[in-house]
Amino acid sequence: MPEDCRVLGVSATLEISNRVSLADLLGFTEAPLITVESLQQKQQEVLLVNDFPLVTEYSPLDYAEEVTSVIHSLQTFQEPLLVLFTSKELLLAVSDLLDHPHLAQYKNGEPSQLKKRFEKGERQILLGTGSFWEGLIFLPILALFK
Repeated sequence: MPEDCRVLGVSATLEISNRVSLADLLGFTEAPLITVESLQQKQQEVLLVNDFPLVTEYSPLDYAEEVTSVIHSLQTFQEPLLVLFTSKELLLAVSDLLDHPHLAQYKNGEPSQLKKRFEKGERQILLGTGSFWEGLIFLPILALFK
C-alpha cells in the first residue's frame, strides 16, 4: 500500500480477542488499533430462543406466527422489548399479527422517531431492522429479543 494512503476501519467488531488482531490477520501488522469502551447498560438482558424452528421449515406466514407467539410469551415480563429482524417482510408480517400495541419500523416513522417514542414509554414493543442493528444507544431498556 502506498505511504500516502490511509485506511481507517471503524466497526463494533474489529477486535476479535485480546490475542488476535483483525489488522494482523488482514496483513496490516503495523496498524494501530484504538479501542473505545462499550456503553453497555447493566440492566439490559438479551434473550435468545435456542429451540426456534428454521425459517426454511415454515411458510412465511407460519414463521411470522411463531415469532409473534414468542413475543406474546415475553410480554409476561412486562418490560420493554426491542425485537430485531433481518427481513423487512417478516417485520411487517409480525406487526400485522401482533395484537399488543407496538411500534414498527416502516409503519410508524423513522428509526430516530421510533427510538424516542419507545424510550418515552409510548409502547412496550419496538420492531426494528436495518439501522437498529447499527448500534443505536437506548436509555435503559430491560429486555431485548433477537
